[in-house]
Amino acid sequence: GAQGALLPGQLALAFALAEREQSVLLLELALERPRFRYVFGEPPSGKGVEAMLEGNATPAEVVGELGDSGIAIAGVNFPSQRNNLLADNPRLDLFLEYSEHHYDWTIVDAPDVEGCRAVQNLARALQPVVLVVRALQTPLVSLRTAISELSDRVSFVIMNDQHR
Repeated sequence: GAQGALLPGQLALAFALAEREQSVLLLELALERPRFRYVFGEPPSGKGVEAMLEGNATPAEVVGELGDSGIAIAGVNFPSQRNNLLADNPRLDLFLEYSEHHYDWTIVDAPDVEGCRAVQNLARALQPVVLVVRALQTPLVSLRTAISELSDRVSFVIMNDQHR
């Protein structure tokens, strides 16, 4: 993810898949700078993804449906500086298993790849991986590092914000 840079793209992709009768889960893992709450409101149970990662909620408790669109959302309720909740957390694996059994697609908004080993591990578990890059803001060295760290897992690279 690009710390909120891809929310419009995520929504467009989710709606395109839903129009083709594919079920979609939008999963927010950018714990430090969550955006979903500001767009979709508070999670339905009042518990966000961070509660599930801490063991205080089940995956089903933090997922809410976006009307009858075929799109479900699991967002962060309260910003947290604890991105370590993503590292080697068996509850994240449990959430991914839940998503795999209930949805055709899971679109993840994750922290920046650079410096977040958990996102690199997540990319190894998911396919396809689409790397979204802010074209006019992301330093080339950061892009090269991200592609190097994700190695053969990157299926697509999208250059976002090209016309500012």
